[in-house]
Amino acid sequence: MSNKTVSTVSLYEGIKSLIGNDTAYGVGKFMGTGPSTAMRWRDNRNTMDDSYAVKAAEALNLDTGFVLACLAAERAGRMGKPDIMAVWQRIAHAMPHAAMLAISMLCIIPQIKSPV
Repeated sequence: MSNKTVSTVSLYEGIKSLIGNDTAYGVGKFMGTGPSTAMRWRDNRNTMDDSYAVKAAEALNLDTGFVLACLAAERAGRMGKPDIMAVWQRIAHAMPHAAMLAISMLCIIPQIKSPV
């Protein structure tokens, strides 16, 4: 499993590449917010809120749960709570494993015959 995480800046950069526009105005317009908010994301001064994070995740074809957990970790770090940040990072990185387990269980369960 990769130790990579998603950040507000990486989401901003991803959207910038997706839309082919490197201005805060273009990113803000795509995301449904103003350029000043987009500039704060770009300059790493604010963490993207959850509604924008979901929009960015879906546009970039990223797992929304993973993105939200990564940004919760980023938010905790900004608030000076490294213990909470570490918990969110563990949750984010456990998600792909939990999803794989759930998928594999769904593949196995239909094959089990009911004793009735």
